[in-house]
Amino acid sequence: MRRWPAIRKALFLVVVVALLLWSVKVTGAGGGRLTPLGGALREALNPVRGGMYWVSDQVYHVTSYPLQLVHATDQNRLMEEQLASLRSQVYDLEEYKSEAQRLENILNYHPVYASSYGQLVAGVTGRNPGNWFQTLTIDRGSRDHVGPNMPVVTPDGLVGRVLDVTAHTATVLLITDPRSGVGSMVMETRVPGIVEGINSGTGDVTLANVPIIQNVQTGQTVITSGTGSLFPQGIPIGTITSVTNEPAGLFKNATVLPFADLNRLEEVIILMPR
Repeated sequence: MRRWPAIRKALFLVVVVALLLWSVKVTGAGGGRLTPLGGALREALNPVRGGMYWVSDQVYHVTSYPLQLVHATDQNRLMEEQLASLRSQVYDLEEYKSEAQRLENILNYHPVYASSYGQLVAGVTGRNPGNWFQTLTIDRGSRDHVGPNMPVVTPDGLVGRVLDVTAHTATVLLITDPRSGVGSMVMETRVPGIVEGINSGTGDVTLANVPIIQNVQTGQTVITSGTGSLFPQGIPIGTITSVTNEPAGLFKNATVLPFADLNRLEEVIILMPR
C-alpha cells in the first residue's frame, strides 16, 4: 500500500512528459524546424526523457516478471511430462527387448529329442507363494492338448512336469518341490541318481542315491537319464556345487544348482509326445 503514492506520481510525470513531447512535435511539424520554445523544451526534457525510458523499462520488467514465472513454470511442467514419457518409452523398449530375447531363445531351441516331442510355449500366470509346495500356473490346458506328467522345460534346462490341468490352465510341479523326483545321471561319468526337490528355500535340488564308490565331483553337469516314461534323456538339469556322504556310508548326495532360473520364469516350453 505504501508504494501506490510513488507509482501515481511516476505515472503523472509520464503523462506530463508525453504531453510536452507531443506539443513539441506539433509545433515543429509544419516546417521541419523546431521553434525556439520547442527546441528549448527538447533540450530541457532530453535527460528527463532518458530517465522516463529507464523507468518505463523497469516498470515493464516488474509487471512482466510474474508472467515470465508462470511461463517458466508451464515450460518446466511440460519438460517433466516429456521426460516421464521418454522414461516410460525406454522401460517399454527394454521390456520388449527382454521378451524378444526370451522368445528368440525359445524359437531356436532344438533339443535332440525334438523328433519325438512337439513344443508348446506357455506363459507363467501364477506361483504358489508357500514354502513347501513349489508349483507354477501356466496359461495352457486340456484344450491345448496338455496333460499330466508332460515335461516342462526352458532353453536353459528342466523346469518340472505338468501336475494337473483345467480347460485353459495347468499346474506345473517344479523340480525343487519335495514331491518331485527325476531319474538323472552325471553327464561326464554317466553315474545314475535321482534329482529330488528339497524344502531349503535356496532353489537347489539334490542328486540322491549315488553309490558311495562312484566318482562325483563339483562342477559336473547333471542331466535326465531317460529312465521311466516322464522325461526324455538328455535334458540339462544343473551343475553339482557340493558332495556329501550319507551317515550310513552307503550313498552320497550332491547338491545341484538348476540351470533354469525357476524364480524368474515368464515363459516355459511344454514337451508334448508326438
